[in-house]
Amino acid sequence: MFISKSRNFFKIENVSFSERINRSHSLREWTLDILLALIVGIGSGLGAILFRWLIKFFRLVFYRLPPTFSYQGLDLNLIFVPIIGGLIIGPIVYYVAIETKGHGVPEIMESVHLRHGIVRLRVLPLKLLVSSVTIGSGGSAGREGPIAQIGGSIGSILGQFFKLDEAKKKSLICWGAGAGIAGTFNAPIGGTFFGLEVVMGRLRVRDIIPALIASIVSAGIVSEVLGNRPAFKTTLPGLQFTPRALVVFGLLGVVFGLLAFFWVKLFYFIEDLFDVDLKIPNWMKPAVGFSVAGLFSAVLIYYYSTIEGVSLTPMYFGIMGVGYNGIDLALRMSLPIYIFLLLGLLKMVATAFTIGSGGSGGIFAPSLYAGTMFGIFFGWLLLGCPAHPDPNLLLPYAVAGMGALFAGAARAPLTAIFQIAEMTRAFNLMPSVILMCGLSYITFDMLSKGSSIYTLKLEKKGLRLGEHELMMDILENIKVAEAMTRAENVIAVSPEDSLEEVMKKITSTGHMGYPVVDKGEVVGIITLQDITKCSGNCKKVKDAMSRRPVIVYPDENLKEAMLKLDKNNVGRLIVVSRKDGKKLMGILTRSDIIKTLSMYMQS
Repeated sequence: MFISKSRNFFKIENVSFSERINRSHSLREWTLDILLALIVGIGSGLGAILFRWLIKFFRLVFYRLPPTFSYQGLDLNLIFVPIIGGLIIGPIVYYVAIETKGHGVPEIMESVHLRHGIVRLRVLPLKLLVSSVTIGSGGSAGREGPIAQIGGSIGSILGQFFKLDEAKKKSLICWGAGAGIAGTFNAPIGGTFFGLEVVMGRLRVRDIIPALIASIVSAGIVSEVLGNRPAFKTTLPGLQFTPRALVVFGLLGVVFGLLAFFWVKLFYFIEDLFDVDLKIPNWMKPAVGFSVAGLFSAVLIYYYSTIEGVSLTPMYFGIMGVGYNGIDLALRMSLPIYIFLLLGLLKMVATAFTIGSGGSGGIFAPSLYAGTMFGIFFGWLLLGCPAHPDPNLLLPYAVAGMGALFAGAARAPLTAIFQIAEMTRAFNLMPSVILMCGLSYITFDMLSKGSSIYTLKLEKKGLRLGEHELMMDILENIKVAEAMTRAENVIAVSPEDSLEEVMKKITSTGHMGYPVVDKGEVVGIITLQDITKCSGNCKKVKDAMSRRPVIVYPDENLKEAMLKLDKNNVGRLIVVSRKDGKKLMGILTRSDIIKTLSMYMQS
């Protein structure tokens, strides 16, 4: 494979560069990808099942087995039990594996973009333990962040075990993260887009098929064990999407973009409060944060039980734990309308305290919860605040709001749209969901200047996943052989050539350096800098040349080549055969890399 300097600019094995980029994988490559996707999907599906069982187990341990303590009708267990959960996980998070802290997705994104596709092996079991204790003890958090990190860890472990290259390990992490989401929410398409749109940061066509296979396998395994049903039940008549509805849901999309911006700012304000301002030992911070969700739930249940005269379970309102029971109540309109706005705000605050203090859990489910509550409340206002609203009229606002808040906060409109469609099966509401998600994303994007609730955590560390990382990812998938100038087009010099001859070549060609070849073998490199540094006694190339040129092999990728150029502060690399380290295969310059990258991005 080579780039020629002829009229047919950039030709590779008689195939144009753009055709080379877009042509299919070989049968061997596709077979390997599909096999890896199947393994990742199986592992992620089993991980999702184990994770949900662990949450149920710890909820039983924390809330069914101990005696109940109360004070004048106020259930004190709802306050004390989350504190115990926080005290259990605090030392693990802060002293054993700091990667288990937080909502998991930023950590897995960091592994993809900045840690060469490597996840430490101990993250998998510890993330399972810490997240299940966090949610099982009553902390306000979702399942998607932990299971994405668990699925991504499975992918990384697989890549490390088989000693796959860095690019493949990164793809496996993204397939695994998406498969974990697919299994957890029975949403294979949404899970696929989560892995690619959120974790990888872009939709690469060659990753979509294996990512889909992994997600479908994971969702299938979970459905077989836990049942095939949507996360939320919605039974709606057909929706007429009128021009008025277009205006209403469009305006609501902007409102939800503003709410998403508020949600992200609130989340990181509280996290900074724990990281910087709260002067207590780190291992104690989760106990403080978890208590907030318990306190909110205890007070709500106390007053609601007093008013309604009924006995309620600890997770009734959904402020504690994942919150799906609260969403189900809202979709069935089993709660008084005046409480919806309050529930949405309390869930945001409780989640920010739970995760910001060092707990382990996701923000997807809390975003769905708050979006549902806000959607119903705004729908009620738009309907004229009826005393007994028709649930069928409010459900479109609930479902669209469910996706719109996450679409903005995560800057992931496609993930939100597909995820909501699969989780609710309310396909007749998709026009309103698409419109609100899209406008929420646009509004949030303008306010956040390209950041999201996931990337901000990395940006606080000084790590921004921007254009540089994108270009390096592209370079990682192009081999040196595709960009180098081949040996037959390279001007080489002999050790016995005079420096005067070399200077003439520099003047006539503009090339500042040449490989030195003797009897068909590379023995060094001569550059203008070498000549200018040489004393007056230097007459021939052998007197001034560098005898230890920086070399690169044709099968290395351009990212590795670029790092060699930067590390050694040189302008060109000598390309030699991996079998015969003295045989000249070509030369690679920074200009070659830039031109190749430009052609790749334009194709």
